[in-house]
Amino acid sequence: MTPLGHAISPRTPGKGFVLIYVAAILLLLVGLVMVGAREIRKEGRLSAALQDQLVARNTLLAAATLVKARMEMLHVPQGESASDLLGLASRATEGVMRDHADLAVSFEDADLRPDANGLTVEEWARLLGAYGLVEPYAIDMARRLEQTRRDQGGFESVSDIEGDYRLPRLLRLGDESDNQYPPLARLLSVSGGGKRLHVDYSPLPLFVSLLGATSEQIERLRDARKSRRLKVADAELIFGGSARAVCHDGEPTRIRVRLAALLAPVVAEFEVSVAQGRLRTGTSRVQNTSP
Repeated sequence: MTPLGHAISPRTPGKGFVLIYVAAILLLLVGLVMVGAREIRKEGRLSAALQDQLVARNTLLAAATLVKARMEMLHVPQGESASDLLGLASRATEGVMRDHADLAVSFEDADLRPDANGLTVEEWARLLGAYGLVEPYAIDMARRLEQTRRDQGGFESVSDIEGDYRLPRLLRLGDESDNQYPPLARLLSVSGGGKRLHVDYSPLPLFVSLLGATSEQIERLRDARKSRRLKVADAELIFGGSARAVCHDGEPTRIRVRLAALLAPVVAEFEVSVAQGRLRTGTSRVQNTSP
């Protein structure tokens, strides 16, 4: 018992407990500072990346505007046709590209990318199957894409489609080891293109989608391409008479000019055609190509 007249004094914590408490607070503060510094560095990297993309975008638009102006000043000689498009376009970009060492230019037949807004549910399903999606899921996905197209009143860009995570990864990103299986952005367009296939150059999955080609027919086409320059008659032998209505083997009537930034995932594209002895260029489209 406590003697009368003596108060009970509370027990004070020992020095060891105080030191542990102070150390814990210091560790917490250090952790908060480190997390804050890491977030600041992360935001700084993101800001730098966005700034690089903005600079690349503006550079691409400026270069595309200059190239288009040079092209529209060119005259197509009498008697020459759209078969000269590639040569004329290449000549128009030479000076511009020398002044932009951070850009690359390429050309392709604009007819090689059918319009995504024109694909039927069946054609979508076959295309998805060519990229590895099994039939029940391919049909369901094709119907979803068709419904999305209707709800939106038409796809405005390929990015409206490729952002869907349910698409096969191969279709979204392509196969780097086989350029015959390009990503969606290099496979389809939304620029009013038709459903034409070039016997020599069109990607193989498009023959599956538009012609219903079997795996054996695709292999025959792949082997034939390795041996010679193909004609529409070759396509008829491989795919049957329906190939004549879809396939062609001539020079492009429209080409797509593609300017790419080497240091940022940004590209600019526009189309070129011949009208009344002059080159005519379409609207420039700039997009981010990062996955």
